[in-house]
Amino acid sequence: MRRTVSILVIAAAFLAAMSGPGWGESSDRALERNTPAHPATPVKAGDILIAKAHHWSAWMIDGKLVFIEDDGGGFNAAIIVNRDTIDFGMTSLVWRVVPGSTYDMQINIDGQVFSGTAVGTNDTTIQMRDINNRFLQNLYWGQKAYIRVNQYDLVLSLTGSKAIIDAGLRYARGY
Repeated sequence: MRRTVSILVIAAAFLAAMSGPGWGESSDRALERNTPAHPATPVKAGDILIAKAHHWSAWMIDGKLVFIEDDGGGFNAAIIVNRDTIDFGMTSLVWRVVPGSTYDMQINIDGQVFSGTAVGTNDTTIQMRDINNRFLQNLYWGQKAYIRVNQYDLVLSLTGSKAIIDAGLRYARGY
């Protein structure tokens, strides 16, 4: 759990300061290229940008495949692919959450609903863990994800997600 929270915190910080490597470039090389290095950049040596399209990107962070959505509109999402499940984290400037508190969360992707309890990890980020792997398949084929967290309704555009999920999964499998 700590590792997942750590990855989500890294992803959230990354989304706040999108200054990272070019496509297929390791982060240590990108930090050399982007001198002076941005101190807020959470990308560490060894983290790799796999692909980027529209507002979606795929990363290898701490050895895990992570998909990040950031359209610059005040909220963003990180999807962490575990061996058997998916973790989904969201950061929004709209809400204020209490770290450790629980929130009802529903994600509706073209009629397939994934619901559960999300936990606040800081004052703007929540995380729902252990989602069925079908979630990733629905993200792949879906057009939009409608997300409800307590009284907040958000729409996550899936434009570009198919290509990024393809690239990330191919990279993770080694081809």
